[in-house]
Amino acid sequence: MKRKLIPLVVAALVLALSGLAAWHFHGRNSAQADALVLFGNIDIRQVQLAFNGSERIASMPVKEGDAVKKGQLLATLNTDRLKHAVDLQRAQGDIYRLCTDTLTLNKSDFNRFNLAGDLGIRLSSPVDLVLGAGFTRTSHPSEYRNLVDQNNLPITQQTTLSTVPLTAALRWYLTATGRQSGRFVWIPARVTPYVGVGGGMMHYQLTQTGSFVDFTDSSVFDATLQSQGWAPVGLAMAGIDYSLGTRVFVNADARYLLAKGTLNQSFSGFDGIDLSGAQFSLGLHVRL
Repeated sequence: MKRKLIPLVVAALVLALSGLAAWHFHGRNSAQADALVLFGNIDIRQVQLAFNGSERIASMPVKEGDAVKKGQLLATLNTDRLKHAVDLQRAQGDIYRLCTDTLTLNKSDFNRFNLAGDLGIRLSSPVDLVLGAGFTRTSHPSEYRNLVDQNNLPITQQTTLSTVPLTAALRWYLTATGRQSGRFVWIPARVTPYVGVGGGMMHYQLTQTGSFVDFTDSSVFDATLQSQGWAPVGLAMAGIDYSLGTRVFVNADARYLLAKGTLNQSFSGFDGIDLSGAQFSLGLHVRL
């Protein structure tokens, strides 16, 4: 009896396994038939980002694939060499070199218009004491040569330099200034050359207003930077007086002022500011 049941059990197991296999493959094919299959290419767009300088990357707060917003910081550069370059310019150069190397300023931008006046007091026949005062000013816009802000816009500022020299000099005429004709008549010489030396003090004011870069963290900030003070000045001059009458003369004058001021306030740490320069003027002299 038991031997007759064995074939029946085997047959039942075979049928059960066959049914399970049929159900598995039929269900899988049905799921694949219900799935949506698409064929095509994925368009991956890349954006090339670059700094306006060549240095090693110090930090990168975002990773590949992260979503970013406009104006978000993506990476920072190592600014050690930039800071050292600025310190080197302060130690070995002057304020003009820093402005012309870093900003879009030229040396000719510091040429200044001169408004001046002299008061001459006759000490002797060939020598006058000359008291002088003047005013010079120049102002020019600029921007950083190799840096822009986070919106890719220029970082701009205005640089203004003004001076007020106050001098006293001895002017020595190289030829006779005229001749006496009779007791009351003075006939001036047509052309009278002269030379002179002197000294005095000069007040200066250097101002920069606008946007600047903090190289410690590469941030841009707005500020007004200023330095002002007094500096001793030496003076050498030469010129001629051309007589238009007994009292009025056309004067052509060339002077060289030698002066160097100490920078302070916002520009403390720099070597100083060279205020030296040549001045040329054409005007009128009136003898009283």
